[in-house]
Amino acid sequence: MNKNLRRVLTGCLVALTLVIGLIWSNVNQAYAQRLLNASDVTQNITNLIGPNEVMYYETIIEQRADLTITEPNDPYHLPVIPFYNGKRVIERWIGIDTAREVIRPESARNIVLSEVVTTPTTISFYDARSGLAYQSARSKSVSPQQPDSKNTIDGVKTSIWGTNAWIIKSEPTSISPNAYKVASHNLAQQPPFASDLKFDKVQVVREVDQKSGLLVSITLNALTPSGPVALYLETNAIPKAIPLSQLPNGWDKLSVSVSPDIPPNASGTTTGDNQKAVAVAKTIGFPVYLPAKAALEKVNPAFDRSDTIYNPHSSYTLPSPIAFDLYKSVTMGIGVHTIYLSSHPVDPTHPKAISIIQGPKADLIPHLTQGLPLWQRSKPAKFNVTNKEGSGWILQGGLLREAGDNPLIGLVFETDSTLIYLEGQNVDENALIELASSLQIANPK
Repeated sequence: MNKNLRRVLTGCLVALTLVIGLIWSNVNQAYAQRLLNASDVTQNITNLIGPNEVMYYETIIEQRADLTITEPNDPYHLPVIPFYNGKRVIERWIGIDTAREVIRPESARNIVLSEVVTTPTTISFYDARSGLAYQSARSKSVSPQQPDSKNTIDGVKTSIWGTNAWIIKSEPTSISPNAYKVASHNLAQQPPFASDLKFDKVQVVREVDQKSGLLVSITLNALTPSGPVALYLETNAIPKAIPLSQLPNGWDKLSVSVSPDIPPNASGTTTGDNQKAVAVAKTIGFPVYLPAKAALEKVNPAFDRSDTIYNPHSSYTLPSPIAFDLYKSVTMGIGVHTIYLSSHPVDPTHPKAISIIQGPKADLIPHLTQGLPLWQRSKPAKFNVTNKEGSGWILQGGLLREAGDNPLIGLVFETDSTLIYLEGQNVDENALIELASSLQIANPK
């Protein structure tokens, strides 16, 4: 009897322990979610500011980077590595149904990387890396914020604010093995580097200040066999209410001018053999170089089209100098673009094409050295141009894709007063160098 009673009591205790554990787990998750909901400044702004005030704070963004990536060696771009592995700072001003967010490199706070301005009726967006700026109507419907997963309180720690903060962890989430292994073409906008890690789950860890109830930090961790590795981290400074009069630029506009429409081609587009490109070149005031017909035929005997674009009277300007590239130089009237194509390529799945963009180096180089590169690597090359020894840079990677359909490669160099960029599709670097060696002035004075 005593043994049976003991078994019953033991079973009851085990069941009670499980029930208490389940109840505690549910209470923990509910309270954790309540803390997270209350920690969002935007969602709770009416409780945080008074009349004619806005909430202001900064956020430091860090993400894991591939430290083996090096700066391209050529001199024709703005250094990109500080944009790749450097920290970013977000400045935030939040009001009632209004907000402004500006992102800058921590090492160069005079540069605006992006900006978003929200009013009750509009959203304005600016991205310096692409040079895009636009405004659109704001939707009136706002979906309630949903929890990203089950969250639980996992302890308390002293935060960077110097106060105690709850540690709240999300339920680990399974991910695709390639989720963080797809690199961007643009080194300035890479995802967190994780291709050297082995993991199939990630977890979000937040710190919520116990005193104010506001979010201190949020970290995305890769759960590896050797422990969590931080892929991405946002750390907030202590938010403070400031007078509305201290808000920069008001609520209703970006701090940059909205990009104008791209102007029409001033010279139109010519179609035909190389003689048409020569005819356009003769109307241009700076030296223009074109390849010899024999050199073009050696690259591709099927070339039968040459299109030339030039906008000498363009007033188009970019809102961001870091978005400048050689293609935009044509849109802005600084350079001329000639492309050689085949109407009936020998291999339709891998057609060959040659692009030449050129212009006065005194105009192009200062712009290029303010712009982020379209490439990720460069190496020196030597060759003769117009019967004189010259040198340049082979450009690869980034938007100059090296794998998949129709790979691209570039060659940039100077000759006399002109900067020349050759780009080949399904063409190797030796063919580009041969083309460069065949260039002759098409509009001698």
